[in-house]
Amino acid sequence: MIFPRAVPIAVNKRKPLTNLKNRLHLSNNVITKLKVGDRLLIQTDASYIHNFENSNNLAVLNQYDSSIPSTPLKRNLSLLILLVTIILAATGVFEIMTSVIAGTIAMLLFKCIELNKIYEKINWQIIFLLAGMIPLGIAMTNAGADAWLTQELLNMMEGQKPMVIIGLLFLTTMLLSGVVSNNATAIIMAPIAISLANGLSLDVKPFILCVMFAANFSFFTPLGYQTNALVYSMGIYKFKHFLVVGGVISLVLLILGTLLLSAML
Repeated sequence: MIFPRAVPIAVNKRKPLTNLKNRLHLSNNVITKLKVGDRLLIQTDASYIHNFENSNNLAVLNQYDSSIPSTPLKRNLSLLILLVTIILAATGVFEIMTSVIAGTIAMLLFKCIELNKIYEKINWQIIFLLAGMIPLGIAMTNAGADAWLTQELLNMMEGQKPMVIIGLLFLTTMLLSGVVSNNATAIIMAPIAISLANGLSLDVKPFILCVMFAANFSFFTPLGYQTNALVYSMGIYKFKHFLVVGGVISLVLLILGTLLLSAML
Protein backbone atom coordinates (compact mmCIF):
# COMPACT_ATOMS: atom_id res chain seq x y z
CA MET A 1 0.00 0.00 0.00
CA ILE A 2 1.34 3.45 -0.92
CA PHE A 3 0.86 6.54 1.23
CA PRO A 4 1.85 9.58 -0.85
CA ARG A 5 1.00 12.04 1.92
CA ALA A 6 3.44 10.50 4.39
CA VAL A 7 7.07 11.62 4.55
CA PRO A 8 9.49 9.06 6.08
CA ILE A 9 12.00 10.61 8.46
CA ALA A 10 13.87 7.62 9.92
CA VAL A 11 13.83 3.83 10.00
CA ASN A 12 14.55 1.86 13.16
CA LYS A 13 15.75 -1.61 12.18
CA ARG A 14 15.01 -4.43 14.59
CA LYS A 15 18.48 -5.77 15.38
CA PRO A 16 20.15 -7.15 18.52
CA LEU A 17 21.05 -4.58 21.15
CA THR A 18 24.72 -5.59 20.88
CA ASN A 19 24.78 -4.60 17.21
CA LEU A 20 23.72 -0.97 17.13
CA LYS A 21 25.64 -0.06 13.97
CA ASN A 22 23.34 0.98 11.14
CA ARG A 23 20.38 0.36 13.41
CA LEU A 24 18.96 3.82 12.83
CA HIS A 25 18.83 4.92 9.18
CA LEU A 26 18.63 8.65 8.56
CA SER A 27 19.95 8.85 5.00
CA ASN A 28 17.79 8.56 1.91
CA ASN A 29 20.73 7.68 -0.33
CA VAL A 30 20.57 3.97 0.52
CA ILE A 31 17.71 1.64 -0.31
CA THR A 32 16.43 0.10 2.92
CA LYS A 33 14.40 -3.08 2.88
CA LEU A 34 11.75 -3.17 5.57
CA LYS A 35 11.17 -6.35 7.54
CA VAL A 36 8.67 -7.43 10.16
CA GLY A 37 9.37 -5.56 13.39
CA ASP A 38 11.01 -2.52 11.81
CA ARG A 39 9.70 0.86 12.96
CA LEU A 40 9.28 3.98 10.85
CA LEU A 41 9.17 7.58 11.94
CA ILE A 42 6.96 9.45 9.49
CA GLN A 43 5.41 12.88 9.16
CA THR A 44 1.84 13.19 7.94
CA ASP A 45 -1.37 15.14 8.45
CA ALA A 46 -3.55 14.25 11.41
CA SER A 47 -6.50 13.68 9.09
CA TYR A 48 -4.54 11.01 7.23
CA ILE A 49 -3.57 8.82 10.20
CA HIS A 50 -6.69 6.68 9.87
CA ASN A 51 -5.27 5.31 6.60
CA PHE A 52 -2.41 3.76 8.56
CA GLU A 53 -4.71 2.46 11.28
CA ASN A 54 -6.91 0.74 8.69
CA SER A 55 -3.95 -0.98 7.02
CA ASN A 56 -3.48 -4.71 7.64
CA ASN A 57 0.30 -4.48 7.25
CA LEU A 58 1.01 -1.53 9.56
CA ALA A 59 0.48 -0.76 13.25
CA VAL A 60 0.52 2.80 14.62
CA LEU A 61 2.67 2.65 17.77
CA ASN A 62 2.59 6.28 18.85
CA GLN A 63 1.61 9.70 17.61
CA TYR A 64 3.43 12.95 18.25
CA ASP A 65 1.67 16.28 18.08
CA SER A 66 4.11 19.17 17.76
CA SER A 67 1.36 21.79 17.98
CA ILE A 68 1.01 21.63 21.77
CA PRO A 69 1.23 25.25 23.00
CA SER A 70 3.98 25.99 25.49
CA THR A 71 5.16 29.22 27.08
CA PRO A 72 8.06 30.00 29.44
CA LEU A 73 5.51 30.81 32.17
CA LYS A 74 3.89 27.38 31.91
CA ARG A 75 7.23 25.60 31.80
CA ASN A 76 8.50 27.41 34.89
CA LEU A 77 5.20 26.91 36.68
CA SER A 78 5.24 23.19 35.87
CA LEU A 79 8.78 22.91 37.24
CA LEU A 80 7.75 24.75 40.41
CA ILE A 81 4.76 22.47 40.95
CA LEU A 82 7.01 19.43 40.45
CA LEU A 83 9.54 20.66 43.01
CA VAL A 84 6.82 21.50 45.55
CA THR A 85 5.27 18.05 45.08
CA ILE A 86 8.63 16.34 45.70
CA ILE A 87 9.39 18.51 48.74
CA LEU A 88 5.96 17.87 50.32
CA ALA A 89 6.40 14.12 49.89
CA ALA A 90 10.06 14.05 50.98
CA THR A 91 9.51 16.12 54.14
CA GLY A 92 6.50 14.05 55.18
CA VAL A 93 4.05 16.95 55.08
CA PHE A 94 1.79 14.80 52.90
CA GLU A 95 1.92 11.19 51.84
CA ILE A 96 3.36 10.48 48.39
CA MET A 97 -0.04 9.71 46.88
CA THR A 98 -1.59 12.86 48.35
CA SER A 99 1.29 15.02 47.10
CA VAL A 100 1.08 13.58 43.59
CA ILE A 101 -2.68 14.07 43.40
CA ALA A 102 -2.34 17.65 44.66
CA GLY A 103 0.39 18.36 42.10
CA THR A 104 -1.72 16.91 39.29
CA ILE A 105 -4.71 19.03 40.30
CA ALA A 106 -2.49 22.12 40.39
CA MET A 107 -1.19 21.36 36.89
CA LEU A 108 -4.77 21.08 35.64
CA LEU A 109 -5.97 24.24 37.40
CA PHE A 110 -3.14 26.34 35.99
CA LYS A 111 -3.69 24.72 32.56
CA CYS A 112 -0.13 23.41 32.38
CA ILE A 113 -1.59 20.16 31.06
CA GLU A 114 -4.88 19.19 29.46
CA LEU A 115 -6.98 16.31 30.73
CA ASN A 116 -7.41 14.75 27.30
CA LYS A 117 -3.64 14.83 26.77
CA ILE A 118 -3.11 12.89 30.01
CA TYR A 119 -5.25 10.01 28.77
CA GLU A 120 -3.37 9.98 25.46
CA LYS A 121 0.04 9.68 27.17
CA ILE A 122 -0.91 6.73 29.39
CA ASN A 123 0.53 3.41 28.25
CA TRP A 124 -2.59 1.31 28.75
CA GLN A 125 -0.82 -1.92 27.81
CA ILE A 126 1.38 -1.63 30.89
CA ILE A 127 -1.59 -0.71 33.11
CA PHE A 128 -3.54 -3.81 32.06
CA LEU A 129 -0.43 -5.98 32.31
CA LEU A 130 0.21 -4.95 35.92
CA ALA A 131 -3.49 -5.13 36.79
CA GLY A 132 -3.60 -8.68 35.50
CA MET A 133 -0.81 -9.74 37.86
CA ILE A 134 -2.75 -8.85 41.04
CA PRO A 135 -5.57 -11.41 40.48
CA LEU A 136 -2.85 -14.03 40.05
CA GLY A 137 -1.70 -13.37 43.61
CA ILE A 138 -5.29 -13.50 44.89
CA ALA A 139 -5.80 -16.80 43.05
CA MET A 140 -2.75 -18.27 44.80
CA THR A 141 -4.23 -17.30 48.17
CA ASN A 142 -7.67 -18.70 47.35
CA ALA A 143 -6.15 -21.96 46.07
CA GLY A 144 -4.14 -22.42 49.25
CA ALA A 145 -0.79 -22.09 47.50
CA ASP A 146 0.42 -19.60 50.12
CA ALA A 147 -0.33 -22.01 52.99
CA TRP A 148 1.46 -24.82 51.15
CA LEU A 149 4.45 -22.57 50.50
CA THR A 150 4.57 -21.59 54.19
CA GLN A 151 4.64 -25.19 55.31
CA GLU A 152 7.30 -26.15 52.80
CA LEU A 153 9.50 -23.23 53.84
CA LEU A 154 9.05 -24.13 57.52
CA ASN A 155 10.13 -27.72 56.84
CA MET A 156 13.08 -26.52 54.76
CA MET A 157 14.30 -23.92 57.26
CA GLU A 158 13.87 -25.92 60.45
CA GLY A 159 17.21 -26.16 62.24
CA GLN A 160 18.95 -23.79 59.78
CA LYS A 161 21.04 -20.77 60.72
CA PRO A 162 19.30 -17.34 60.68
CA MET A 163 21.37 -16.25 57.67
CA VAL A 164 20.22 -19.27 55.66
CA ILE A 165 16.59 -18.66 56.68
CA ILE A 166 16.66 -15.03 55.60
CA GLY A 167 18.47 -15.94 52.40
CA LEU A 168 15.89 -18.56 51.42
CA LEU A 169 13.00 -16.22 52.18
CA PHE A 170 14.69 -13.44 50.22
CA LEU A 171 15.31 -15.76 47.25
CA THR A 172 11.75 -17.17 47.30
CA THR A 173 10.20 -13.70 47.40
CA MET A 174 12.47 -12.43 44.65
CA LEU A 175 11.69 -15.40 42.37
CA LEU A 176 7.96 -15.00 42.96
CA SER A 177 8.17 -11.29 42.20
CA GLY A 178 9.72 -12.17 38.85
CA VAL A 179 6.44 -13.66 37.61
CA VAL A 180 3.95 -11.77 39.77
CA SER A 181 3.87 -8.02 40.39
CA ASN A 182 5.75 -6.70 43.42
CA ASN A 183 2.53 -5.63 45.13
CA ALA A 184 0.92 -9.04 44.72
CA THR A 185 4.13 -10.72 45.90
CA ALA A 186 4.19 -8.60 49.06
CA ILE A 187 0.55 -9.47 49.76
CA ILE A 188 1.31 -13.17 49.41
CA MET A 189 4.68 -13.31 51.20
CA ALA A 190 4.05 -10.96 54.15
CA PRO A 191 1.78 -13.43 56.05
CA ILE A 192 4.17 -16.24 55.15
CA ALA A 193 7.12 -14.28 56.57
CA ILE A 194 5.23 -13.60 59.81
CA SER A 195 4.27 -17.27 60.11
CA LEU A 196 7.89 -18.28 59.54
CA ALA A 197 9.18 -15.88 62.18
CA ASN A 198 6.63 -17.07 64.75
CA GLY A 199 7.16 -20.72 63.89
CA LEU A 200 10.93 -20.38 64.29
CA SER A 201 10.66 -18.10 67.36
CA LEU A 202 12.57 -15.27 65.66
CA ASP A 203 12.07 -11.51 65.47
CA VAL A 204 9.38 -10.60 62.93
CA LYS A 205 10.86 -7.26 61.79
CA PRO A 206 13.77 -8.64 59.69
CA PHE A 207 11.34 -11.02 57.95
CA ILE A 208 8.97 -8.20 57.04
CA LEU A 209 11.86 -6.08 55.75
CA CYS A 210 13.10 -9.09 53.80
CA VAL A 211 9.79 -9.36 51.94
CA MET A 212 9.64 -5.62 51.37
CA PHE A 213 13.10 -5.44 49.80
CA ALA A 214 13.00 -8.74 47.91
CA ALA A 215 9.63 -7.96 46.30
CA ASN A 216 11.14 -4.81 44.80
CA PHE A 217 14.58 -6.20 43.93
CA SER A 218 13.44 -8.52 41.15
CA PHE A 219 15.09 -7.20 37.98
CA PHE A 220 15.61 -10.42 36.01
CA THR A 221 12.22 -10.30 34.22
CA PRO A 222 10.17 -7.44 32.71
CA LEU A 223 7.34 -8.32 35.11
CA GLY A 224 9.40 -7.89 38.27
CA TYR A 225 8.62 -4.20 38.66
CA GLN A 226 6.57 -1.53 36.90
CA THR A 227 9.68 0.26 35.68
CA ASN A 228 10.93 -2.96 34.12
CA ALA A 229 7.70 -3.26 32.13
CA LEU A 230 7.93 0.35 30.97
CA VAL A 231 11.50 -0.16 29.75
CA TYR A 232 10.55 -3.44 28.05
CA SER A 233 7.65 -1.74 26.24
CA MET A 234 10.14 0.43 24.31
CA GLY A 235 10.86 -2.58 22.11
CA ILE A 236 14.66 -2.23 22.29
CA TYR A 237 15.31 -4.82 24.97
CA LYS A 238 14.57 -8.53 24.98
CA PHE A 239 13.78 -10.90 27.82
CA LYS A 240 17.35 -12.22 27.88
CA HIS A 241 18.71 -8.72 28.55
CA PHE A 242 16.71 -8.56 31.80
CA LEU A 243 17.75 -12.12 32.66
CA VAL A 244 21.48 -11.42 32.26
CA VAL A 245 21.91 -7.84 33.45
CA GLY A 246 19.01 -7.81 35.91
CA GLY A 247 19.98 -11.26 37.17
CA VAL A 248 23.42 -10.04 38.19
CA ILE A 249 21.94 -7.02 39.97
CA SER A 250 19.36 -9.18 41.75
CA LEU A 251 22.08 -11.62 42.85
CA VAL A 252 24.20 -8.83 44.34
CA LEU A 253 21.19 -7.41 46.16
CA LEU A 254 20.27 -10.88 47.41
CA ILE A 255 23.68 -11.33 49.00
CA LEU A 256 23.76 -7.84 50.53
CA GLY A 257 20.19 -8.07 51.78
CA THR A 258 20.80 -11.46 53.37
CA LEU A 259 23.91 -10.27 55.20
CA LEU A 260 22.36 -7.06 56.50
CA LEU A 261 18.99 -8.53 57.54
CA SER A 262 20.46 -11.63 59.18
CA ALA A 263 22.58 -9.32 61.35
CA MET A 264 19.33 -8.02 62.89
CA LEU A 265 18.38 -11.48 64.21
